[in-house]
Amino acid sequence: MPLYRPHQQGMTFPGLVVRLGVIGFFCLLMLKIGPLYYEHFKVKSSLKGLASEPDLQSKSREEILSMLTRRFDINSIEHVTDRDIQVAQDSAGTQVKIAYQASAKVLGNLSVLVTFDDAVEVRAP
Repeated sequence: MPLYRPHQQGMTFPGLVVRLGVIGFFCLLMLKIGPLYYEHFKVKSSLKGLASEPDLQSKSREEILSMLTRRFDINSIEHVTDRDIQVAQDSAGTQVKIAYQASAKVLGNLSVLVTFDDAVEVRAP
């Protein structure tokens, strides 16, 4: 007669279902939130491109907004509007700030709200 009792080892089916459910939920979050961060990356690259424009200090607020709007149209940026863009100009230079919120529906009535705030400053020579 053996001195030890053999025990069954492994994962039960309910344990497997719970683990797969948690992994699936986080994959769903990544698929829903990922495009928001990808769009934010394009907003940041548009701001960097704007900062490299020659004679940005001499342009008016409307011209700067027009330049950004064209870049946003090319990059298919949907969550940024003209109200989200602030342009401050003084003798030291020009500062362009973009602060916006983007939301995505995750599942049913559950949604995610993400807030972004970026700025670029171009000093006068």
